[in-house]
Amino acid sequence: MAVVTAALPSCAAPRPSRSSACGARRSALAEARAALELLGAHAGLDESHLGVVGYSLGSYLALALASDHAAIRCVALAAGGDLPDRTPFAPLVRTLLDPPAMARRLAGRPLLMVSGTRDRTVTPAQATRLFEAAHEPKTIRWYDGGHWPPPMAINATAKWVADCLLPSAHRARTTAP
Repeated sequence: MAVVTAALPSCAAPRPSRSSACGARRSALAEARAALELLGAHAGLDESHLGVVGYSLGSYLALALASDHAAIRCVALAAGGDLPDRTPFAPLVRTLLDPPAMARRLAGRPLLMVSGTRDRTVTPAQATRLFEAAHEPKTIRWYDGGHWPPPMAINATAKWVADCLLPSAHRARTTAP
């Protein structure tokens, strides 16, 4: 089993220019694709056991990676959603980054979204729009909190990914005392 985690530059970092932000996205996506190729070429790894997890901006990256690579068997997004309400030049932005369209391209692969009911960074409305755009099977789990998921939500997400990727017989062997 292998899971690619997707991360983009932190919001806490100095605010990048628009051109460097686009470059950072392209660079992060290229790095994620290279990691996926490296995992796929690994002799000891069954390619049918690849998943991707993204948090916040990394959710966009995880969706972009999964929507382009059918080898990714499941997708988990924490604090991910559609573009913010009133995004300037939204039609133009969606030509570069369209989370609902990417979610639709998952083509029936399992999707888990974990979102905070009081998240002001990626609002519940943004999470709901993205969730509604995706095809089944899909699950959204809400936690009472803001942008950062609590440990219980993180642990439940890790278990969901393992359940999605590992055959039940293997899970039984690895969890038995």
